[in-house]
Amino acid sequence: MDIEIKRMSSTAIEMLDQLSIVCKRFGVDYYAASQNQRDLLDSIALHEYQLKKLMSRG
Repeated sequence: MDIEIKRMSSTAIEMLDQLSIVCKRFGVDYYAASQNQRDLLDSIALHEYQLKKLMSRG
């Protein structure tokens, strides 16, 4: 059995960081959340990530 380990992209790391910030803000444990809650958290994190990227471009 071969195991392949890949380094996460900087974009993926930034998205996970944003998701962590959103979870902390709302006091939600992502892994204990329902699927609906996870979907909402993912959407909020993605939206905020995209806003940050746009703001940084000017």
